[in-house]
Amino acid sequence: MSVQDPVDVNATNKQVTVDSVTNWQLPLLAILFVSIVFVAIKTVVQRHESRTAYMKLQTLEKERDKLAAQWSRLKLEQGTALNQVRVEQYARWDLKMKIPKASEIRIVREPQAVVDAVVSNQTMIDHDKLSKVSLSD
Repeated sequence: MSVQDPVDVNATNKQVTVDSVTNWQLPLLAILFVSIVFVAIKTVVQRHESRTAYMKLQTLEKERDKLAAQWSRLKLEQGTALNQVRVEQYARWDLKMKIPKASEIRIVREPQAVVDAVVSNQTMIDHDKLSKVSLSD
């Protein structure tokens, strides 16, 4: 004698049909189906928006990096320009310097020993060969 699990013979042959669903279950199933479809569509839309936002974020980060580099370059240029203006102001006001007139400009030439050393790429210059340069009016 074999021992079998008790099986409901009628339960295996049951099929769900519209007739077997009660009046309150059909609207519930319709609501659940519509809800599942709505959530699926919303998920797809949300993923698309997320990807679009991420691509825009990357574009904005690249633009931010370019603007930061440009800002640094402009600050450096501004510092250089302000430094030149400051040097000129210091020379004019504090040191009482002025732009010389054409009659006040003197051209001073290098002694020949220096010119020869530069031409021949010598690193050592014999200072005894250098003649003293005097500025005369």
